[in-house]
Amino acid sequence: MTPHQINQLQAPTGAKPAAGDVDAKLDDYDALIRMVDAYDQVTREIDGAHAELLAEIDTLRGQLDDANRRLAARDQLARLGEISATILHEVRSPLTAIQLYADMLMHDLDGQTEQRRLVGRIRGAVRDLVMMTSDVMTFAKPLRPDLDRCQSGALLGRAIELLDSELRAHTVAVKVHDAGVAVVCDPQLVHHALINLIRNAIQAMPRGGTVTLVARAIDDTLQVLVQDTGPGIDAASHPHLFDPTFTTKHGGNGLGLAIVKRIAEAHGGVVSAGNATTGGAVFTFAVPLLGRNAPSHEGSDA
Repeated sequence: MTPHQINQLQAPTGAKPAAGDVDAKLDDYDALIRMVDAYDQVTREIDGAHAELLAEIDTLRGQLDDANRRLAARDQLARLGEISATILHEVRSPLTAIQLYADMLMHDLDGQTEQRRLVGRIRGAVRDLVMMTSDVMTFAKPLRPDLDRCQSGALLGRAIELLDSELRAHTVAVKVHDAGVAVVCDPQLVHHALINLIRNAIQAMPRGGTVTLVARAIDDTLQVLVQDTGPGIDAASHPHLFDPTFTTKHGGNGLGLAIVKRIAEAHGGVVSAGNATTGGAVFTFAVPLLGRNAPSHEGSDA
């Protein structure tokens, strides 16, 4: 190839780029700008997500710290509960003896009105102490239902018999509607729950009234309704009824209804409260007919 031919193939140094070449370069520049903008947007989104993630980590860390503190406090309460239960067990025996001696003394004082009145006050005070120690011991220890076949009528009858003197002292009548339900449960624990519910109803009627007890089978569940003719449950108290430290009664400890809740849950059941349409409060204690136990930490020895 001659030099002249080579010169013809070379583009002149001062030649202007073609219009198509300029458009292509502008398109490439716009595309580059868009890529940079997209990169910046993604970077900002990543930075935002990272900041949110760090904030969520801080929140979770705080929640974990709170949970650990609550767990440590619960462990301390559990140990304190074990110690308290041991002490109360030792106290309960002499209290029971005092109650027995007071009953014997009441019998010996037949016809001596003033002395019998004083002994009656002793009996009442000792009975309250025995029930209080029983409540604390029940609340402090794990609940392991000892299941047995029972009849609803027998459970209600036993509770009414034990509370007979309290019912008469407070001028409270009892109405029973028993459907004769057969249930598998721990009779001692359920008895304790019914005692607490009926006593709660008695205390809600200081001027007397009526306690209505209903036992029925609903959807494979024994339901026991305890209804009083008192003032009912106010809206402020309702959310806290089953809290162990909540009570509206002078001198009360708040454990009674909390224990009822624990006993129901230990059987795989529930307890609820509300106001009856006819007036007064109504508590519903429900446990499975076949004695299904709740899979919870109640049975652990931790």
